[in-house]
Amino acid sequence: MKKIFTFLPFALLLILSSCGNDNSYTLNGNIAIEDGTKVYILQADQNNQPFIKDSTSVKSGEFIFKGMSATPQISYMQVEGVNGYVLTILENGTINADLYKDSITKSNVYGSKSNDDFIKYKIETKSLVDNMNSISFAAQDAIMNGDVETASELEKDYNKIQQALKYQYLPHYLLLHDYYEKTAR
Repeated sequence: MKKIFTFLPFALLLILSSCGNDNSYTLNGNIAIEDGTKVYILQADQNNQPFIKDSTSVKSGEFIFKGMSATPQISYMQVEGVNGYVLTILENGTINADLYKDSITKSNVYGSKSNDDFIKYKIETKSLVDNMNSISFAAQDAIMNGDVETASELEKDYNKIQQALKYQYLPHYLLLHDYYEKTAR
């Protein structure tokens, strides 16, 4: 009997600590849009085709999702009637989202480690991405003007920056590349 009482506090501690790590998430969001507008969480299936994982409705400019995620899941939020997607990483904890219907790409998802890391990555690489976009536009102009030599040099510059970006930020690069691939569709 005495052994049971010494084991009981240990078992209770084990149960309570496992309850704190239940793999649940809560995604609290806000958007200035009409009540009743649907917000969807999309994920890709094994054929990389999007499917609706969950949906909810906006009420008084707010929405909420609750779910389970044993590991971080790359997902996208889409708002009914709004073009574009917002990268969202579903993972254990509380996630916040500030969505902007008129500029969905400027929306922010934050509050969990992976979402905060993604924001940090976008900030750190913004100047590189802007530079790559500038080179790309200049190369297009050169091609339109028949200046193949300049276009070729600009393409080399673009590829050098892209390679540097890949090696410096490879894990984040893959995530960003996937994000832009999905939003470009």
